[in-house]
Amino acid sequence: MDRQDVENIINANITDNTTRDITPGKVRTVLDAILDWIDASAAGGGVVTLSVSTATKYTIPAGKKLGAIVVIPNEDMDGFGVGSSSGAFDILPALPVADEATEFSLELYADGARDIWFNGITAQTTIKIFLQ
Repeated sequence: MDRQDVENIINANITDNTTRDITPGKVRTVLDAILDWIDASAAGGGVVTLSVSTATKYTIPAGKKLGAIVVIPNEDMDGFGVGSSSGAFDILPALPVADEATEFSLELYADGARDIWFNGITAQTTIKIFLQ
């Protein structure tokens, strides 16, 4: 997660106050993203938490290793996987995921910043990314 990712989360969850769209849940989402970013930046690793409902790109920071992910969907998904592009499953093949926490070990090292895609997301899903 980088500064742009945090800005995207802020923009997606909090709009101009005149629309009265700022809710405690959205503020919590933004604060969690900022805290995850600070933790990951300060410790050189850590856990990054994404809250998504469709395919989502994540950039592994240069010099970091993504050791594992935990996927927690709100309902069963038939084909969650990870790829090097949107719709691809070349890193982790599409697998069914129940509506409970499921851990996948990936062991992906990023010599330079490396984009990966979480694909096959069909429900509101929390993804915890463990960086080293």
